[in-house]
Amino acid sequence: MTMTAVSRPVPVPAAPGAYFAVLASSFVALVLLLLIFDQLGTNSTQLTWIMVAFPAALFAIIGAVCFSNTTAGWHACDRLCPPALGAASTLAGILGCTGFVALPGAFFFLGFDALPFSTGIILGLLLHAVLIAPFARKDGAFTVAGYIGRRFESRTLRLAAAMVLTLPCLLLMIGEFKIASFLIGHVLHREPSVVVMALAAVSTFAVVLSGMRGAVWGGAAGGLIALLVMLALPMLGALLMINLPLPQISYSLAASETIRLEALAGMDTHRAAVMVMTLPGAAPAALVKPFMQAFVANDRASFALLTLTIALGVASMPALFARAGVSPSVASTRRMSVWLMCLAGAVALTLPAAAFFTRLAVMHALPSYGQTAIPPWLDLLGQLQLAVFDQEAATAPVASVHFTRDSINLLLPMALGLPRPLIDIVLAGAVAAALAAISAEAMSLGGMWSEDGVLAWTKAGDIEGFRVHTGRAMAAAAIALSAWLSLRVKADPLTLFTWAMALFGSSVFALLVMSVWWKRINQWGGLAALLTGSIAALTQIILSLNGSMPLLFGVSGAVASVLAVPLSIAIALAVSLATPVPEHRMVELARDIRMPGGETVHDREFRIGRIPKRAEA
Repeated sequence: MTMTAVSRPVPVPAAPGAYFAVLASSFVALVLLLLIFDQLGTNSTQLTWIMVAFPAALFAIIGAVCFSNTTAGWHACDRLCPPALGAASTLAGILGCTGFVALPGAFFFLGFDALPFSTGIILGLLLHAVLIAPFARKDGAFTVAGYIGRRFESRTLRLAAAMVLTLPCLLLMIGEFKIASFLIGHVLHREPSVVVMALAAVSTFAVVLSGMRGAVWGGAAGGLIALLVMLALPMLGALLMINLPLPQISYSLAASETIRLEALAGMDTHRAAVMVMTLPGAAPAALVKPFMQAFVANDRASFALLTLTIALGVASMPALFARAGVSPSVASTRRMSVWLMCLAGAVALTLPAAAFFTRLAVMHALPSYGQTAIPPWLDLLGQLQLAVFDQEAATAPVASVHFTRDSINLLLPMALGLPRPLIDIVLAGAVAAALAAISAEAMSLGGMWSEDGVLAWTKAGDIEGFRVHTGRAMAAAAIALSAWLSLRVKADPLTLFTWAMALFGSSVFALLVMSVWWKRINQWGGLAALLTGSIAALTQIILSLNGSMPLLFGVSGAVASVLAVPLSIAIALAVSLATPVPEHRMVELARDIRMPGGETVHDREFRIGRIPKRAEA
């Protein structure tokens, strides 16, 4: 007698509005409670530890609650993620601690010359939403390499894509560990290795247990905390300085005062030379550039090239591709893209506003012309090794004080004299953003190493339990490897982020777009495009490290993807036209991917792969 397998119903997730409301109210309640204890004289270090532990404990609890033991649950969150929740999680995974900590510092030092990062992220999300996301959802592949392998029916191309994308994913994870361990380690007086081990343990626990479920729901929690902190501090600063809690649209009211203070400080207003790009490093630096004046640190050409590099890299990120497959349908994926663009727009508007009010608060607090003594908060930053200045000087002119880029988020609440818990929320936001980004990249690497490496030669419906366990092992290995490398690689996290975007965009952007919009491309053209773009970008980055290339080709990988993408497109066109036409089923697959309705391609293959097992049962 034949028995029919009965699948257990998948629980429907709670409404994202209720989820966000509970998280936001819990975080706000914690901050208010710590403010009360701070006024009662409780030890400030203990309050700081509580604030830092809250997002880590929340992430671990969500990972345990969202335990998953199925392929669809572990790799794709059962394809039931609400659009708003998926957007918050995706944005946190893209920006991470680099976007939360390093980008405000870049705006603080460069002013409007740092706009390529925020505009590049917005443009990249737009390109992904229009050219890639709906078709990635219709295909349903768990990874970029899995989609490429199915589209061209080539395991070789699938494995090559996984190998090429591994390096930039590791670069992002290394940067997340380094920047989080720097900020938290200095404030809490702990070695970077201790912070890295703690972050690795929490992220491993959550990812191994729940996979994409935990990465999505935990990432949404982390994104909400980071977004609240990012919005709340500039609003409070604007309220205290100009009596208007709308920093995104009101910092022009204080522009004249900032320009006056910058002129008195003697900041340079000369325009940058051709193809000169200056990015703030992790070492302490002084304010030398006016905030409102553009093209002083970067010229127009490098400004545009860096914008395109970030945009093409973001559009090609494996973590962003994987999040397109967690929504219930193609229409939900499009709605998630709209939510994602709205949230990213809010962040892009807030970053320069936060940096502006931080700079204004610092220049007001520092005795620019020698009338007052060194402020206590600057002395505290010096003790934490987050600022450098002459300890014996009676005053602290702006030009003589050097701030570290990754401590800028702490400056605004400290310069305004806010209570300690309102300073510690910066650390909570950093932990939450770092865990969200680490889990997102760990899922990308775990999926690629398991599905596109170890299990590339198996059918979609085979050995489901082993697939989940292999993904868990690979994700844990990715976290352990990146944590170990972060303690040994000496590199700036913002530079690692730029390199990763250059490698992402140069290697797979052209291939992803052409695989959807040009049916004539075949596996040989795809392989040629993949190898050409990735080798060109990697060669540029390696040669720029020792100064072997001219300045035009050696600016932190900024030109690599811009030059490699059209080159890879030309190579793909030439090789595809010179080799045999793709078989009819590949052309039909390309047409199927373009159709928004119908069954997901991957799910159909998974269902067909399980039919023999059900018949045998």
